[in-house]
Amino acid sequence: MVPDDFATRLLYRRCLRGWSQSDLARAAGLPQSLVSLLETGQREGARIQAGRLLALAQALGITVEYLLLGDAPRVDLRTATASAPPGDRPPVGRTA
Repeated sequence: MVPDDFATRLLYRRCLRGWSQSDLARAAGLPQSLVSLLETGQREGARIQAGRLLALAQALGITVEYLLLGDAPRVDLRTATASAPPGDRPPVGRTA
């Protein structure tokens, strides 16, 4: 089950890694106070700079889309590659 809101998703993914707020802040290069504000809902995820959202997502190994909307992660931001669903791939030996 995907948590319902940004704050809960952020907290959930941080706890899955066994990290403190300080650990996440350090990994994302952000102030710990911002992580706290986001996790408690005192600051909305949609209201922070895109670069900060990306830093949080990359630190947690998830997508910004997942953080904001709760959609299942499909992109590994550590390698910045995405794989197309099987129906979107050209047949082997042919180019699109």
